[in-house]
Amino acid sequence: MKTILVVDDEVVLADTLSAILQHSGYQSIAVYGAAEAQQILRERTVDLLISDVMMPDINGFELAIHTTRNHPDTRILLISGNAATQELLNGGADQYHFELLAKPIPPKQLLEHVKELLARSPLTLNGDANVPESHP
Repeated sequence: MKTILVVDDEVVLADTLSAILQHSGYQSIAVYGAAEAQQILRERTVDLLISDVMMPDINGFELAIHTTRNHPDTRILLISGNAATQELLNGGADQYHFELLAKPIPPKQLLEHVKELLARSPLTLNGDANVPESHP
């Protein structure tokens, strides 16, 4: 069973996405900030990280970079309800193969993206030269 970590500072959204994933046969863990997500990632293997971009502690883009550097087999799906997010991701999402979906996400669309991402081979970075420093 594939494990998916859902990170969003909006508790209801994180819990709802996690419930949708569980109902669809995935093992899903909901957390409400990047620090909690990093702790989970240290403790267990996660196949897919779904993270909000705009969060108060560490933003989702920084979390995604950290995850890519430390857990290269974990696939990344970023979500955001903020139009300015695209500016934050310009150049980064493609470079690191992050997917970006706009909130709100219809459950069918979410599940299609999850299935497609999990079907891909895990990405492995060849060295850290192109990975910018991120916050721990």
